[in-house]
Amino acid sequence: MKRIRNVADAYSVFSRWHSERQEVVSSAFLNGGMKLLSVREIFRGTVNQSVANPREILRAALLEDAVYLIVAHNHPSQDPSPSLWDKTFTKRMSVAATAVGIPLLDHLIVCKAGRYFSFAESGQLKATRR
Repeated sequence: MKRIRNVADAYSVFSRWHSERQEVVSSAFLNGGMKLLSVREIFRGTVNQSVANPREILRAALLEDAVYLIVAHNHPSQDPSPSLWDKTFTKRMSVAATAVGIPLLDHLIVCKAGRYFSFAESGQLKATRR
């Protein structure tokens, strides 16, 4: 099992979606040792949006017996800057994940050439490991 130690490790898990023509929301489910249990595509949207639902992401996390969660999506425009929707979704997802005891460690926006935006790295998401 791959261990996720930093944002670069997380990016490598989600980079397969960076070239998609639609927005794709995916999630990585981790155990207590930060080892990757699985990665799943959760939602597929249009060229400029995906309507992700925290409930479906958390349902998958519970089925995986995840201890931690990382969510990511791509921007087909290749601009990793977060939109207002991205910021709002991250807050909603973090609150919901905390409520069920599976902390959201990060929300990444992945693009080509190693370009990304990390809500945790930017300080916009304060997740704590247990």
